[in-house]
Formats: sequence, C-alpha cells, structure tokens
Amino acid sequence: LTALAAGALNSFQRFGWPAFTPIILNLCMIAGALWGRQYTDPPILAMGWAILAAGALQLLFQLPQLARLDLLVLPRWGWKHPDVRKVVRLMVPTLVGSSVAQVNLLLDTFIAAMLVHGSQSWLSTADRFLEFPLGVFGIALGTVILPTLSRHHVNTDRAGFSKSLDWGLRMTMVIIVPAMLGLMLLALPLVSTIFQYGKFTADAARMTALSVFGLSFGLPAFALVKTVLPAFYARQDTRTPVRAGLVAMVANMVFNIALLALLYMLWVPDAAKDGGVMATLARVPGLHFALGIASALSSYLNLLLLWRWLRKEDVFDLQPGWGRFLSRMLLANLVMVGALLYGLHLAPEFTEVDKWRRIGWLALLVGGGAGSYGLAMLGLGFRPRDFRER
Repeated sequence: LTALAAGALNSFQRFGWPAFTPIILNLCMIAGALWGRQYTDPPILAMGWAILAAGALQLLFQLPQLARLDLLVLPRWGWKHPDVRKVVRLMVPTLVGSSVAQVNLLLDTFIAAMLVHGSQSWLSTADRFLEFPLGVFGIALGTVILPTLSRHHVNTDRAGFSKSLDWGLRMTMVIIVPAMLGLMLLALPLVSTIFQYGKFTADAARMTALSVFGLSFGLPAFALVKTVLPAFYARQDTRTPVRAGLVAMVANMVFNIALLALLYMLWVPDAAKDGGVMATLARVPGLHFALGIASALSSYLNLLLLWRWLRKEDVFDLQPGWGRFLSRMLLANLVMVGALLYGLHLAPEFTEVDKWRRIGWLALLVGGGAGSYGLAMLGLGFRPRDFRER
C-alpha cells in the first residue's frame, strides 16, 4: 500500500513525500535496535515489530497528500474491471524486468555457498555499498522521469520523450561513473572503517572489499538499466525488459561458471588442487570475486539489449553534444582518480589502524575525491544549470 501511494503521488509529480518514507523505515529500525530489544525475547523480534510499525507509518505519512489530490478513496473489490486486469497484466512482466540484478545476486549467493566459508556474507555485505548510489540516484532518476516519459508518449511528443530520456542518461552518468570509481578505489577503506570491528576481521574486510570492487564495475550498467527501463514502461512495453532480463539471468550463470573456471586455472596453485574441484572451491579464498564480475557483465549485457531494442523501435533520438559531454566527464573523473590515488598513497593501512584514524582518513579521501571531481567539472565548463531538465 505504501508503494501504491508513492506511485500515485509520483504520477502527479509529487516526489518529495514518497522519497522521505525510507527515512521512516530507517528511524524505526534504529529505534527497534536501540530500545525495542529490551522488551522482546529474543531481542531480534524487536526488528520485526519495528519494520511492521514502519510500514504503517509510511502509509499514514502519505495519506494527507493523497487526500489533497482527491485520491483517497475507500477500496472496492473490482477484479473484473478492465483497468485492474490491465494493471495485473503489465505488472507481472515489470516485476521480472526490474528485478534482474536482485535475482542475479540471489543466484550468486547460492553459488557462493559452495565456495570458502564466508563468501555469502562477503557478497551480500558488498551489495550494501552498491545499494546506496543505486537507491539514492539510480532508482530516484528512473522514478522521476517515468511520469514525464509517459506524458510525452501519450501526447506523441517524440522530441520531448527524447530530451527527457537523454537528460536522465546524462544525469546518471555524471553521478554513477565517479561513484563506481570511488567504490573501486576506496573499497577496502570503506569496508574496514564501517565493518571491521569485533568478529569482522581484517581478512574478512579484504575479502568483502574484493566483492565491492567486482560488483562496482557493473554499477553504471545497474543504474543505466534503471534509467532506460522507464522508456519501455512509459509505452506499456513490459515484454521487452523481460526478454532482456531472462537473457541476462542465463548469461549470469554462464559467466559465473566460466569465470570460476578461469580463476581456478589461473589463480589457484597446483598444490592447492588436491581433493578435486569442489573441495578446492570450498577451500581457496578469493574465488567469490568471479561472482561479482559475472553480475557486472550480465548487467552490461542487459543494458546493451535494452538499448539495442529501444533504438530499433525508433522512439528515441540521442541529443547533440554527447561527444563533448563524455570527454569532459572523462577528464573530471581522471582528476578525481588522481586525487584518490595520491590520498591512498599517503594514507595508512586501514586494516591496521584504530577506528578514529580510519574515520578521519576516510573522510579526507571521500571529501577530497568529491571535491576534486566537483572542481574539475566546474573547471571544464559544467554548471548547475546544465543538469536541469529542459
């Protein structure tokens, strides 16, 4: 119901209120972890109650906005209504097309169970780092442009459709490419600073950072898919994303097996191959890196198929200026990479220093990287007005 309310508000260009609802979930989970555990046995039950309360509060938070738009109506059973059937018919393939990355991660986690102990945790923990830029920027951009693209499609405004999608693609590139490079270069500092406490050892931090590095390689594809999908959904084409998604899922499994075999041959010493292939996979650390790279490659394949079919349907034209845009953005990212590499050269070994030194150095690295990227963008002629949708 919360998602339904958010979708209704988004269709009326009300993005702020639905965007705030995840904060309610986080606050409830924090409250449950800090205070609710004192009143439940076992303490973990507090998190379940906190999430349940958050769902109710998220819905209640949006009801006044729905009422102002005269959208707050009593539910009625209308399964035979043609519009209800149409929504169901469009919704099922949409779920498949939108969840390719999540399904691939689930398959990766299943394969990780056959690798060295801890591989599943390293993979799932690494995914948390990708969810931040994806959730804050990638999915948000897709959510914002979907109503606009739908309006342009209904009005048969091809030029407006192209401009809106082009703007979404550029905004995604501006944000996600430096995020990818930052995550890849700062994988170990991030993991060590946030997680390396208690039973989470330095070795676990290194193995998790390896997963972060591999998955981050696919971050632009993950985000661009979220931006391109609304171009299909706005035209009520839900079958094409399903076709691309199914191909990507099969490819992910093929990539998993192929890359694991490649690492087995090139990485694992002959002396460690005693006992057969499966025993070696369960004994040698680091092979989970192949799973992250496989997910990244399959996501790029998904993006390539979606882009090919979108261009084939001739509903979108790239706007002029992409060559200059990409060259300037590349230079800005090179400046940021240079600043981060210099900072990492000066920084201590993150797994060996105390908590406060980690936090201080990570803040310097993140701030320095973001600052150098922003200044480089300004120096190369980018201005805030360039990122406004026209």
